[in-house]
Amino acid sequence: MDALLPVLKSHPGPSVLVCSLLFRVVHQLLQRLPVPKVVKQNELHSWKWRNLSVSMVHSLLTGAWALICVVVWPETLRNLHSYHTPLSYLLVCVSTGQ
Repeated sequence: MDALLPVLKSHPGPSVLVCSLLFRVVHQLLQRLPVPKVVKQNELHSWKWRNLSVSMVHSLLTGAWALICVVVWPETLRNLHSYHTPLSYLLVCVSTGQ
């Protein structure tokens, strides 16, 4: 994981792009799940349902990830603006890729 950090820092654009593409894949996978009938009847409701589904997956992933980072590295809370780990840096890349 430590070897990944210099690569991510030197190429932040592709890192964010890859994370963004991963969430597009999640979006496509979630479209295969059944949806309520009332959602199918209206295009706006259908779009909101898909958007909420992807947002829920993103929130569960990044929320748990952030909690793990804080529990494993409590220094993160004491020095939030300058202390980071490879895992927390990757979390920022994933969060901005959404």
